[in-house]
Amino acid sequence: MDEGVYVGSGSFKLARSKALEKLAQFQLAEKDRALLSWIRAASAGGASFIRVSREGGGLLLEFNGAPLERAALADPYAALLSEDDAPDLARRRQLGLGLLAAWNLRASRVEIDAGTGPARFRLSAAGPESEALSALPGDGSIVRVHIQLDRRSGAALGGCLARLRESCRLTPCAVELEGVAAPWGPPPGTVRLSGDRRGWIALAADPEGERAKIALYSLGVLAGAVEHASPAVCAEGAIDDDAFRLDASQAGVVEDPALAGALRAFDEQVATLLRDMAQRQRERMAGLGKAIAASPRLRARWAAISRPDDAPNPAPGPLERLGERVLLGLGLEPKLPYAPAELEEEVRRTRLLRRLALRAASREGKVRDALWAVPLFLDPRGAPLSLAQIEKFRRARGTVRLVCNPAPAGAPNTVWLLDQEDREDFERFFTPEQIERDWEPPGLPD
Repeated sequence: MDEGVYVGSGSFKLARSKALEKLAQFQLAEKDRALLSWIRAASAGGASFIRVSREGGGLLLEFNGAPLERAALADPYAALLSEDDAPDLARRRQLGLGLLAAWNLRASRVEIDAGTGPARFRLSAAGPESEALSALPGDGSIVRVHIQLDRRSGAALGGCLARLRESCRLTPCAVELEGVAAPWGPPPGTVRLSGDRRGWIALAADPEGERAKIALYSLGVLAGAVEHASPAVCAEGAIDDDAFRLDASQAGVVEDPALAGALRAFDEQVATLLRDMAQRQRERMAGLGKAIAASPRLRARWAAISRPDDAPNPAPGPLERLGERVLLGLGLEPKLPYAPAELEEEVRRTRLLRRLALRAASREGKVRDALWAVPLFLDPRGAPLSLAQIEKFRRARGTVRLVCNPAPAGAPNTVWLLDQEDREDFERFFTPEQIERDWEPPGLPD
């Protein structure tokens, strides 16, 4: 074979020994990634469990999935030197990369037990140029990888396990790391991607943000990140796509049509999420505003959710306290019109839409117009108000008047602020000269 150089996809045209040497050199930069290829191999085989544990002076990885045939490991590095993009080579490539990473960790020996039933076998390797296959007595189909490490690799192993713990959120199953499940699945408060790609979306809270980081996963394992500016809003998140190609270091995704297509699909889902959220806000705000205007306890709960550390405890009036005592005496709990989890959803969505509307405030276009048409505040009667409505009567009258208590009727240029967070949100949209306050509302200090 003629000698060549790295061309971007991780494939080389070199003699086997030189190719393996160069591949190993590319992976030396970040040794703490040494275990990630083994997890990708498990994911590629459709594993329903993956376990990683220390064993003696080394490490044991166990996973199930599609049977791993003897022929696949007859030459464990062959798939690394192939330019074929066949999907069935993905697992074999990752196994080869896992072996190379083990040698970078100064492994003295690696054994892979695989196969099913009487066809079980063991691959034993003492280095990149020394491997042998042998029959394995017993039964079963679990793949077991034993990595015996040099005693000088102890510190590096700790870093590998820490990196592994933070890199496997999108594997087919949670990775059990020394008996404890590593973080798995989309983080709380995010929305899952739909369609063939896995991942999540988080609408960024930073109103000044222009570009957000999107984590990129391959076969369920973190492979890097890209800075990206969604056309609608500044959205963070993660994308796992089996079509992503990793560079030779396995620490980055190659910029190619697969990545470009995934980012376009991400942007489309961000826009859909924003439209759905705005529609939900329109549907819910009218009823919610009336309920809040009628219930001091609901207003107190709203404030407690907005700013838990600063908000006072709900303080019902004398008649409410009497009613509560009667209900408690009868063994009944006084009920609010909104359950705590339901009210929390309303608060979080309203606050987030305000931040997104603020980010869009200086930009002309459909996104700004759509966000400013969504009801985000209330008038003293509890009727919903959009920023577009508020701006309209602000232009007509010069100022907007702020009040802190509900009222059966109010001037059309009046906005009711429920708590300190409401005030801070509102004052981000309007200058002090555009705001009129004849009094300083209690609980809303300067």
